[in-house]
Amino acid sequence: MKDKTKLITFRIVLILAFAFLLWYAFSPNENKINNSIPNEELIIPSDNNYNSLSSLDFLTTKDEFSNTYQIHYDHMPVTYNYNEECANYFNGKYPDQIKRALDYITNKTDQAITFEKTDSSKPDIMYNCDFEHGRRNPLDLTIAEAFENYYENIYTFSEIRIYSTEMCLGKKPVTLIHETLHLFGLQHFGYVDYDTPSGYPLQVGEENVMHQETTNCFADISQEDINYLKTIYQK
Repeated sequence: MKDKTKLITFRIVLILAFAFLLWYAFSPNENKINNSIPNEELIIPSDNNYNSLSSLDFLTTKDEFSNTYQIHYDHMPVTYNYNEECANYFNGKYPDQIKRALDYITNKTDQAITFEKTDSSKPDIMYNCDFEHGRRNPLDLTIAEAFENYYENIYTFSEIRIYSTEMCLGKKPVTLIHETLHLFGLQHFGYVDYDTPSGYPLQVGEENVMHQETTNCFADISQEDINYLKTIYQK
């Protein structure tokens, strides 16, 4: 008799437990316990601390371009700023060069990518000029470098360091365009062929602004790269 009572009790407990699971699974969200931190309060450290200004970056609560798995900015416009040395360089006209580079990218992508100047010390992209002490090696002839920062597949605070005057200053700012496009995932194109019959190096693919040694002041972004950017950012 006792065994039969235990069996009945066990079956009742089992039925009640199953009923509770069904209720919980199909009940509205407000009936459920939520101990998570609200998204707008979530602070996420960057995995790639390449920049010199910050090791913590903030992500917006909504990804406007969540349809892609590529590393991308989660909002438009992309904000930018520059340090005082950039602001004063080229008789105070260097910021116009930066804007020309960004306007070029905006126009080439048919407004899919846009930019906005900010006074924040933590914009999406920071242009840091350091013409005297910037290079890690005095013999290095690098004009500028891009340092990306991202969490998972979202770009956070990134930086472009500028060490010397580009060859196309006052013309088409190909170096600024080149380095900025690195922060949108574009990689180097072409190469330098040193083994030529004439003995002079041959720039293969120099018509592409992403050429590894950007010296052609008329270089342009390829249609393939434009299509790639539009696939991510065009709404």
